[in-house]
Amino acid sequence: MKSGIAFSILCIALALFSACEKVINIDLKNAAPKVIIEGTITDDPFTLSHTILVSKSNSFSSNGKNNPVSGALVIVEDVTSNIIDTLEEVNPGQYTTQNITGIEGHTYKLRAIVDGIAYTASSTMPKAVSLDSLYIQTLPFFGQEFKQVIPVFKDPVAQENYYRFSLRVNDSVQNDFEAWDDLITNGKVNSRPLNINAQELLDGDDTVYVRMNSTEKAMYDFFYTLENASGDGQTPGNPLSNISNGAIGYFGAITVRERYVIVP
Repeated sequence: MKSGIAFSILCIALALFSACEKVINIDLKNAAPKVIIEGTITDDPFTLSHTILVSKSNSFSSNGKNNPVSGALVIVEDVTSNIIDTLEEVNPGQYTTQNITGIEGHTYKLRAIVDGIAYTASSTMPKAVSLDSLYIQTLPFFGQEFKQVIPVFKDPVAQENYYRFSLRVNDSVQNDFEAWDDLITNGKVNSRPLNINAQELLDGDDTVYVRMNSTEKAMYDFFYTLENASGDGQTPGNPLSNISNGAIGYFGAITVRERYVIVP
């Protein structure tokens, strides 16, 4: 009975993790406002609808927050199943699907019309890679202890794989992320630590939830270039985008695998 209750609590926690992931505000190099589109189709069984965010950037001299775009026409098509879904705007700039389900191997197309201009993207959901386990590694550092979270998983040998990691500590969703490829780890068991900054704050009895997304290269490129943007106070170059017509952002079909670990 206790194991059933524990599993239910974990499911609820992971569902909240999925729902609360923070929006990325992109500090653009260009002074002129840009259309920004952010959205994923996932195989997460706790996700009942999928969200596409449409906004416009401010100039780089502003506070960096995006301006939501209302009244856009946003359509997502499951090409494999021949399902076309016109999304509903549930909040300013937030559009949700009604009939789309994320399935491995299916190809999805996005079409968003903003101010009469069509922005498109396409993505095929890769095969899921299992996140086998997590553990905490404690390292001495100048007289103090530094805790690292280490995900363990086996990278498939027969294909190129791209990953995005994010985490939540207790009830706090972290706005950091990390993008990995398998260039030097193809077919190997991965057990290298995450470099997400929030790990510096870990204390005993904290619960750390890690989300591992398997993505296509286009979405990996977006997050990798965003992750590695200049940190020296200069305005970074625009991250690579798979959205047409000069829009900034990403659209990707991703798999979701999540686990948690309690810090000893």
